[in-house]
Order: sequence, then structure tokens, then C-alpha cells
Amino acid sequence: MGALNRYLAATKIDREIRLLVEILVSRINGCSYCIDRHTKAALGEGVDQKRIDCVLHWQSSPHYSARERAALGWAHALTHVAETHAPQALHDAVRAHFDETDMIDLTLIISVMNAWNRMAIAFDRQPTSALPDT
Repeated sequence: MGALNRYLAATKIDREIRLLVEILVSRINGCSYCIDRHTKAALGEGVDQKRIDCVLHWQSSPHYSARERAALGWAHALTHVAETHAPQALHDAVRAHFDETDMIDLTLIISVMNAWNRMAIAFDRQPTSALPDT
């Protein structure tokens, strides 16, 4: 997993798109540890707070480009792959914005984030900024 992360850090996929995809996947999966981690990273990279806040509503929000919508749509479909089966029309829409290598890399980003979410949830990882119990 670490080797995949190092590889993905060096891809041509725009860092902001990667962060938004990671946040979306983590929100879909309900992984509070990863949501916290990637939101902090996005804010540290200068991603606008409203883009982070609206990522679950990427389809109706005006805060995303067509390329970003394609990436977020692919992330949504692959995270729900048992239901969506990654339809060809969506595949074609992503290919309109990403070449073959970038589409593979984007798919790896989504797959790795889903795997990290499952690991964090399975082992009850909690955000480091959690408030103490009262």
C-alpha cells in the first residue's frame, strides 16, 4: 500500500483532484479518520473550503470543472461498483478528460483510498483531533 501511495504521489493527476477524490471516497465510506486526514491535507494545499464541503454534492455544485466532475463521478461509481458496475457511458465521460495512463492512475487512487478506508474502519482508527469524552 505504501509503494502504491508513493507511485500515486508522482502521477500527473492534479493534486487537488486527488485530494477531492480521496475526500469523496472517504465520505461515501464513512471513514472519519481518512476524511479528517485528507481534509487537513486539502486545506494545507490551499483547496477552498467550499469545494471540500460540497464534494458529496459534486453533481449539482458549481464549484467543480468538467474534468473534476468526471473524476468525482468515476470515484463515486467505483466506490459503489457493486451497484453501478462502472457504466460504459461514465467510462467514456472520464476518457474525454483523462488519457489512458491518467485513467489508470485515477482508478488506482480510488481503489487505494477505498482500501485505506476499509483498513481504517476495520481497525477503528480515529481522527487525531478527536475531542475527549465528557
